[in-house]
Amino acid sequence: MLRQPPLTPDAKQAQEWLAHELSKGKYGRQPGVIERLLNWLFGDGRSPNLKVLNLPPVMLVIGLIVILAAIGFGATRMRRRGGRNRAASEEAGVLAEVTASATELRRSAEQAARRGDYAAAVLDRFRAIARRSEERALLPPRPGTTAREVGDSLAGFFPGHREDLRGAARVFDDVRYGGRAASAADAERLAALDRQLDAARPVHAVPEVTG
Repeated sequence: MLRQPPLTPDAKQAQEWLAHELSKGKYGRQPGVIERLLNWLFGDGRSPNLKVLNLPPVMLVIGLIVILAAIGFGATRMRRRGGRNRAASEEAGVLAEVTASATELRRSAEQAARRGDYAAAVLDRFRAIARRSEERALLPPRPGTTAREVGDSLAGFFPGHREDLRGAARVFDDVRYGGRAASAADAERLAALDRQLDAARPVHAVPEVTG
C-alpha cells in the first residue's frame, strides 16, 4: 500500500513497498506485461533483481507510481473496448444464421430448460417469439432485426404486453452479449410471454376514413 506524502523511505523500505504492491493478487489478473515486469523485477520469483534494488528509493517510488498508472489506464481501455464490443454485437440480428421454425425453437427452448441450461432456453424462446411474428406476417423476415427492434415492433401489435416485450429483449441482449446468467424464472417468463402472444390477437392500425 502506498504511504501518504511525504514519501521519504530509505532503500530497504522502498524495495519492500514495491515488492508488496506488485505481489498483490489483483495484478495477477493482468497477464502478459505484468508477468514480464514481475519476472524482470524478481527474476525467478524467489530472488530480486539486484540492479533494480540498487536504484535510489525515489526512483523506486516513481517507478511504482508509473506502473500503477499504466495498469489503471489499461484497465479503463479494456472496459471501454468491452462496452463498444457489446454495443456492436447487439446490432447482430436475433435470427441471424437461424433457420428453425418457431415450433422447432420452442422445442429447443423447452429441452434446454429441462436440462437446466436456462441461457439457451431464454435465447431460443425469444428467437421463437421473433420467428413466430414472421410466420404471422407481423414482422418482415429480416435476419438482421435486433432484439430491441423485435420488442419495439411487437409492442405496437400487442400494446398490453409492451413492457414484457421490451423486458424480454433486454434479457436476450444481457444473456447473449452481456454474459448475464439466466435463471429458471427468466426462462419461464419468456415461455409464458410466448404463449400469451401466440394466443393474442394483434392490433392493426385502422386506416382513417375521409370524405
